[in-house]
This record gives sequence, C-alpha cells and structure tokens, in this order.
Amino acid sequence: MTRAELKAEAKKKLHGNWRWAVAIVLIISLINVIASSPSYMQFAVRGNLAGLDYKFQMHWLLEICLSIFIGFFALSYAVTFLNLCDGRRENAVKSAFSAFYDNLFIPEFLNYLLQNIFELLWGLLLIIPGLIKSYSYAMTPYIVKDMVDSGQHVSFTTGITASKRLMAGHKWELFVLDLSFMGWYVLLCGIGILLGVVFSFLVKATGLFQIFASTVTVGLCVSLGLLVLAPYVQTTRAEFYRNLAGNQFK
Repeated sequence: MTRAELKAEAKKKLHGNWRWAVAIVLIISLINVIASSPSYMQFAVRGNLAGLDYKFQMHWLLEICLSIFIGFFALSYAVTFLNLCDGRRENAVKSAFSAFYDNLFIPEFLNYLLQNIFELLWGLLLIIPGLIKSYSYAMTPYIVKDMVDSGQHVSFTTGITASKRLMAGHKWELFVLDLSFMGWYVLLCGIGILLGVVFSFLVKATGLFQIFASTVTVGLCVSLGLLVLAPYVQTTRAEFYRNLAGNQFK
C-alpha cells in the first residue's frame, strides 16, 4: 500500500470509533502525566562499606523505574490499534492497559527492555545509527503480540530479531510515513500560538502573565489536538505493520 492508502485505511478503521480511540489516548496520557510528575522521595541511603562512605539518592532510582514504566505502558497503543486493524475492539479501559493482558506483559516487557538497551547503546555511538536502529526495531511490539496470540514461545530478543529482518529495506518507508504527519504537528502548534496571542490580547495580559497565558493556551491546544491525532498516527502505523508482515508471525 502507498502512504495515502495506509492513511485512508486507518481513517476507515477509525470511522465510528473516534470517541473510543480518544478515550484510550486520554487514559494513557493522564496516567503518564501522573506517573511522571510525583513528588519524588527526596531521601538517600547512606552507609559505610569496606571503609568507604556511600550515599545513594533514591529519587533517581524511582525516576528510572517510572520512565521504564511509562515507556512500556505506551506499548498499549501498538497492541490496541493493531487489534482495531484486525477487527477487534475491547472496552476503552482494558484497551488502555492492553499490554498487560492476554499473556503479553512478560514477553512484551522483556523485548521492550532489550530494545531500549540496544537503541541506547547504538545512540551512544552517533545519533543517526541510533535512529536507524529504532526503525529497525519498530515492529517489535506488533510481532510479539502476533506471536503470543498464536501461542508461540517468545524470548528476550525474539521480537527484536524478527523486526530487524522484517524492516530490512523498509525503514525509510516507515520514516517517511512518520514524517508525513509533521504538517499536523506544525498546524497544531501554529493554531495554539495564534490562540495564545489572541487570548493574551483579550485579557490584556502583560509581562510574565502574558507569557504564562500564552504558554498554557498553546499547551492546551496542542494537547487537545493530539488526543485526536494520536489514534490516527497509531492506527496508520498498525496498518503499515499488517500490510508489511501479513500473517507470517501468527
């Protein structure tokens, strides 16, 4: 399929499902916001080991654990919208937590963890190799889902290895597909900035309050826009996978 055909198919699948899709994005977004902005425990573990004093800041460990959780939680997008492309739809709450259901949690988490470690190591070399590898591994959660659904054994790197093979010669296609949504992001930011300026003018804001009012308006506009745009992007990506992989991993 061409990019236009993939997007058209995504819109077709979302027809009549927009409220459900937006509800899923809203649930995941709210949980991510809550998880990423707690009042971190500002305490440290102190002690003496072999004559050396040590101090371990616990909030750093908490931040790392939360970032891993937030990243993994977002895999529910891949699982949910692949289900939608395959004609399956659970209720919004279960769909928002879909990466935790149907025996998916352990295989998805293991492959997610190794995928991020590999991408980090490649990224330490140079930005471009890291970006290339991220697209090489991009189909991992979809592949793991198909394999688990069909009762296959999935190890730490099963999905990653399969994604590398599947994406050979197709990384550029997915990159351009992602890039094709850039206009929507720019439009959202542009509308947000325009509304921010208008709002500041209407309330006659000045100084710091003008900056604050404009920033909040831009943030709200972009956030509301993303609630609608995210399902479109995620469904299109799921269509890309299904079109490319077919049922070979089932």
